[in-house]
Amino acid sequence: MKKFITDIRVFGMLFITTATMISCSSDNDITEEQHSDEPQVYTMTVQASKGGNTRALSLDGSMLNATWTEGDAVRVYDSSRSTQYGTLNAQSTGASTTLSGTLYRVPTIGQSLLLEYLPSPTSYTRYYFQQDGTLTGGEYSIDKTCDNATATVTVNAVNTVEGKYGSKSTITTTDATFENQQAIVKFILRQSDGSVLPSNPTALTISDGTSDIVKLTEIPDATYTTNGDGILYIAIPGFSDKVVFLTAIVGTALYTYEKANVTFENSKYYAITVKMTKQNKTLASLKDKINSGEDCSSYLGWEVNSDGVIAESDVIGTKIGYVGYISTSDVDSEVSGSRILVLASSDASSGAAWSSAFGAASSYSAAIPSGGATPAHWFLPSMSQLSAIISALGNYSAFKTKVDWASALYWSSSAYDADHANAIDQDGNWSYYHFKSGEYHVRACLAY
Repeated sequence: MKKFITDIRVFGMLFITTATMISCSSDNDITEEQHSDEPQVYTMTVQASKGGNTRALSLDGSMLNATWTEGDAVRVYDSSRSTQYGTLNAQSTGASTTLSGTLYRVPTIGQSLLLEYLPSPTSYTRYYFQQDGTLTGGEYSIDKTCDNATATVTVNAVNTVEGKYGSKSTITTTDATFENQQAIVKFILRQSDGSVLPSNPTALTISDGTSDIVKLTEIPDATYTTNGDGILYIAIPGFSDKVVFLTAIVGTALYTYEKANVTFENSKYYAITVKMTKQNKTLASLKDKINSGEDCSSYLGWEVNSDGVIAESDVIGTKIGYVGYISTSDVDSEVSGSRILVLASSDASSGAAWSSAFGAASSYSAAIPSGGATPAHWFLPSMSQLSAIISALGNYSAFKTKVDWASALYWSSSAYDADHANAIDQDGNWSYYHFKSGEYHVRACLAY
């Protein structure tokens, strides 16, 4: 990481526009040659020592970006970072360099200035949410996104020499030592039994229980083999004595970890083995809870994915439906052992006659989670089943919003007579007088 920097000289220039001087002769009306305004130049010199091994972002004895690269940019601010004075650039490559550039305004004697190196001109804070889990080489690796270092200097003197078209000033300051503004943590992610994760994490969030500190949402597959199985390198802004929560998405599963009294100091490197717990909230585990007599009403409305994983919202993987109804006895008399009605997350048809609605529901394309009741199939729910689902989710208005229900008529499998069948209208009212030839919406259901 950049930079515990040594022996740095900084030069800046301030351009001030003054009125062009024109002299005229009344005798021959000849105008003198006009001169371009000469800028007022401010030269600032900063001395600093490299500090040897005090550059703490040391990985296994080697340094990450231990030297300046010609062209590296350093911004100059006041101490509160509210006003920028200019941008300076490294004039050479090496452990020490001269920084020079243009200052927009004049610092005063005794004023503190903040010098900041960033790998990108964009604010560094956003990059804690754009890392890819690698040290170097990636588009969002640490050396390209989070390698932030600062130094504070105090202006000792401003010596000015007047010239014909402007003035030149030399600014001297106290010595500067650049310090990194983050820690690097090598997370070795493992399952609770110590074995490697079944696949590369695709997303990882680190929070303190109140807000996210770091959030990686696009971890490349190559990271898994580049770093080693289950290893992510992450830059973290330093903090002290916090409870840390890790949440990782691995395939379609959710893994979590919690640890109290965690401290990460800026400019330090840490290696941590994290044994994460897989969260096994599935339809199968929910059925076990129901059969044991546990009150499971809080799970109503939870999302279901194609692997049978359930989540209160934003379920991992492919969402297929919602936990619509639960019971300690069969929710479908034709499916022995069924305890849960899963309502499909989208319509099987937006216009089908009643006789065709059964086929549309049974051929609904969403995958059916394994381990459920037999026979497992999508079907057209009856009037009583659909009514139970609506009631379980609160009321018809809440139900419609939750499951993306159209403001339209929906068929049930319940017939009224030879020519009519029961359907529910856009206001949640059931009626029996709908001709079976009418083409209405179809939503499938699954007994699990």
